[in-house]
Amino acid sequence: MARILIADSDLHFSGSLERNLREHLWDVEIARDGREALRYLSDKYFDVLILDLAAPGAGGLEILRAMQQRGIRTDVVVTAECPTVEKAVQAIKAGAQEFVQKSIEAADFSHIICTVLERRRCSPHYLANRLDLFIRDHCSLASLKPGDLCEHFSISASYVSQLFRKHIGTPFRKRLTYYRIQRAKRLIESTDQLLYLIAEQCGFKNQGRLTEAFHSIEGISPRRYREICKD
Repeated sequence: MARILIADSDLHFSGSLERNLREHLWDVEIARDGREALRYLSDKYFDVLILDLAAPGAGGLEILRAMQQRGIRTDVVVTAECPTVEKAVQAIKAGAQEFVQKSIEAADFSHIICTVLERRRCSPHYLANRLDLFIRDHCSLASLKPGDLCEHFSISASYVSQLFRKHIGTPFRKRLTYYRIQRAKRLIESTDQLLYLIAEQCGFKNQGRLTEAFHSIEGISPRRYREICKD
């Protein structure tokens, strides 16, 4: 089942669109502003984001750029009340797959989503997304290795390496470390657990490995990060 996120503060538009898309048996969720949309995208996997160019909290172009920076591979359909060629070009350059006017007929909108999903499923990019999602969801396993992806998706090690290189843009180990650090950050922000316990829950062998990886990605130690969060 395809998973779709609608990022739009217009309750009438988003509600109507949600009902229409659910008729296709797609799993649909709604974010009320840009920042909420980014939280959804960081925590869950979505095949398609339907993004209001004028989304409050964080504008559409800002969200697209943030998705690229964070390595979020969700396909994006940008909507606008009054689209222009200039706006469309900006959105496509920022990573959107489609740009449509909000007044488009419901049937035509559904057809666009179907087209985006079909292109996605026929592309190695789609499988790369699935590999990336698998790593994110299993990053706490200390024993996770590329062979686990080969076994789960029934593909060769060389193909896994190729997908990471061409579509994720980083090696398996670096991507795994990134997700472990993101998990560690959430635990540091939301709990008072000792760092060695957080390290264990995030797939690191010990606190030292957590500290080393954390500093390499965030530029500070996890201890200092906790102090900043509490300030």
